[in-house]
Amino acid sequence: MAIGLPFILWHSDKGFSPTAGMICESDEMESPMRNPRFARFMICILLSIPGFCRAAPPGYIETDVDWQAIPFATSARETWLRNRPESYVYDLERKCFCPRRAVRVFVVKGKVVQVEDKQSGEVLTDARALKHFRTLDEYIAWLDHLWRRGADSFKVRRNPHLGYPEEIDIDPTYRMIDEEIQEKITRFRLLQEAETGERP
Repeated sequence: MAIGLPFILWHSDKGFSPTAGMICESDEMESPMRNPRFARFMICILLSIPGFCRAAPPGYIETDVDWQAIPFATSARETWLRNRPESYVYDLERKCFCPRRAVRVFVVKGKVVQVEDKQSGEVLTDARALKHFRTLDEYIAWLDHLWRRGADSFKVRRNPHLGYPEEIDIDPTYRMIDEEIQEKITRFRLLQEAETGERP
């Protein structure tokens, strides 16, 4: 995505004001970095860039997963249960008639503590907003419930290393419209405590 940043033009005693969007008279062109209006304008531009303020919860940093070091168990479920971390982050994409269809979900010590809307860059920490998102343990329990209840179509692809669900495509009943569940989990990473660097 290309973003045209505001710039300063001047000729003789006329200058361009990016905040007012008009030509203004000025005896001297003030440095834009010293102009508080310009500074506020630039902050607004940066905050409008999706992901500009993306950050892990306070006290944590993201780290890569050593996939080869994970021992595989007898099944995908058992592999997850034996190796699941308490703190991690993942991207979630949902195809549905619902808000926040592309988000980044942060899980700390087994609880969803933060969600970032990838479209707007908004960071959610309110408990009422977070209850609409799941840990990967809650995903597995939810899928078990849907399987026991029965569905006309049930497709789940799991991560080959850790066993958590990566792609979900479920249609509870062909006769109903807009009941399909299509979700995709990507960019799974660990969260480590920044102070100690130890895996939580």
